[in-house]
Amino acid sequence: MVNRSKAQGARSLSKDQGANLKARSLGEAQETDLEARSLSSVQEAPQKARSLNFPVYAVIPLVVIIAAHYLTYDLGAWIGSYFPGSSLELHIDTIFPFVPAWILIYIAAYPFCLLNDILASYADRKRFFGFCTAYLLIHIIAMVLFAVFPVFVDRPDVSQSGILYDLVRAMYESDLSGNCFPSLHCGLAVLAFLGIYKVKKISKAYQWFSLVFAILICFSTLFTKEHFLADALAGVALAIFLYYGSLRFKWYVPVEHAFNWINQRIWGNVIQNENS
Repeated sequence: MVNRSKAQGARSLSKDQGANLKARSLGEAQETDLEARSLSSVQEAPQKARSLNFPVYAVIPLVVIIAAHYLTYDLGAWIGSYFPGSSLELHIDTIFPFVPAWILIYIAAYPFCLLNDILASYADRKRFFGFCTAYLLIHIIAMVLFAVFPVFVDRPDVSQSGILYDLVRAMYESDLSGNCFPSLHCGLAVLAFLGIYKVKKISKAYQWFSLVFAILICFSTLFTKEHFLADALAGVALAIFLYYGSLRFKWYVPVEHAFNWINQRIWGNVIQNENS
């Protein structure tokens, strides 16, 4: 009886030890799993944060293309002042009356294009540098045409009082007639849409808004008598051709290489870490 009792006690103790060992193993496994999940979340957090950050490689290209915009207007207007002006007015241009209220859309094109230029950097590198290439090319072409083929629009009388007429007068004084063909207002508005089109980080609602607003900007150039219809169509056609052409025929490659070279010398390890 004593031996049997001792055997039962030993078996009971063995079962308890096994249960404790199993519970301890399970607890350790859970702790290990928790640690692994925590470590995974910690590692993923910087990656997610980095993916939402503004890409450093886009800073210099954006500065360059924005500077190119103002250089084009000023240099093109200065050279064009030495050439006789032309008119591309067609009968259809008379259908569009002068409506001062459209100056609000015309002026809003500047912050709209600037914002979308920045948002375009959230596209993949190929599309972003394709956008930059199209942006630079349209300015080069426009500057040459502004210089050797200045087109002038007969502007309406805006001597009336009122804030809308004040804005139109200010625009006429700052934007000299002669920088008309092609319309950079229309071309850059279209590029502003194409640059963010189908970019995953940008909402569909804003993409649709950009398309509608780009169309409104094109009409604003006609209703404010800043451009002829031929100017507007030329700007739109150039933007579409240069953007898709730069992607299809890889015109963006030397532009990307040039900016990569500049970025490496300015940002150094920051660019290397961003590319890794």
